[in-house]
Amino acid sequence: MSFTVNLGLVKAIYSGLTPPTNIKMIWYDEVVKQHKYYDTVSSAWRSFALLAKRGTLTLLDGVNYSWDADNNLIINHALGVEDIYVIVKDSTKTFKSFIPYKTLDSNNVIVYIGERIIGEFCVICF
Repeated sequence: MSFTVNLGLVKAIYSGLTPPTNIKMIWYDEVVKQHKYYDTVSSAWRSFALLAKRGTLTLLDGVNYSWDADNNLIINHALGVEDIYVIVKDSTKTFKSFIPYKTLDSNNVIVYIGERIIGEFCVICF
């Protein structure tokens, strides 16, 4: 047998100039105007940050990307992190995010396409 209990309004977000003592809450830091969570690994409050780099692909090299000799896409995302997710769409807006990729360093990624396409790319770090 299962049942539900209405707990009413549950306060899960704290707003203030200093962090809450309850580290299970989300803190809206009034100083920097950002929501933060408590990172138990570093024992510090961290911002919910989403970094992204978007661009339009053409058959020629662009400002933030280039094609190598094997027609693989090299994106200079300049996000400074290696833990990223890459989305590539062709000109028909078909997702190509399943294409394998490899981070070359904290600012560059290679996407193994094998053909030059027209479309869009997005590199996301969160």
